[in-house]
Amino acid sequence: MKDAGAAGPAAEAAEAEPEITITYTFRFPDGEEVVVAPRLRSDTLELGREPPRVLPDWTALAFHQCSNCPLTPARSPLCPVAAVLPEVVEIFGDRLSYEEVDLDVMAPNRTFRCHAPMQDALHSLLGLYMAASGCPHLEPLRPMLLIHLPQASPFETAWRSVSMYLIAQYLRARRGLEPDWECLGLRTIYERIHEVNLGLSRRLAAVSTRDAGLNSLVKLDLFTWLVPQAIEKKLEDYVSFFASYLQE
Repeated sequence: MKDAGAAGPAAEAAEAEPEITITYTFRFPDGEEVVVAPRLRSDTLELGREPPRVLPDWTALAFHQCSNCPLTPARSPLCPVAAVLPEVVEIFGDRLSYEEVDLDVMAPNRTFRCHAPMQDALHSLLGLYMAASGCPHLEPLRPMLLIHLPQASPFETAWRSVSMYLIAQYLRARRGLEPDWECLGLRTIYERIHEVNLGLSRRLAAVSTRDAGLNSLVKLDLFTWLVPQAIEKKLEDYVSFFASYLQE
């Protein structure tokens, strides 16, 4: 068994524990089992800091730096996303995207189980690491980690993204800040994330011998198109679900 990160007991509630552990267990047809257990700080949903280690050259900020990156090598020598992925790349770098895998994901108070191609099983894990990494462009997605949903459908992802964003606007309004009820800012967020996905795909292409990680990023990048499409249609696909709210 390979293990990246120590797994801990699921918290009864995020507020009661200093960390939230989400444990991904991959079981392959050849009998190999891989456990990856990222830990998130319960107060900020940032990744818990791992012990210092020598990181590979491809984690340097200047290595295929994203075209829209606001960071500079002088102030941030490492790419925040790349710096949290070396163990994942080492473990899955030689896996093919079409390999079938049984996946169990244990989050606080719930467990998910599915059988899926490797690229589908891996894309949720990559999304978790990316949102919690500290990348300025990915940070707006971090609140969704509070209710992590592996293997989310496009509809579920759009629903959760828009819901999260509108909660943020409510909180802004409560604090006297200008809210964005039209969700125009959410479209901008996903445009920026698209550039991050392109930059990260170039990094992984330089170090991965197989295609599971790259194809997982391709699937993640589809959401950078689907969520803006939902906004463009003014969320009309959701109207029938809210009939009880749309009456005088």
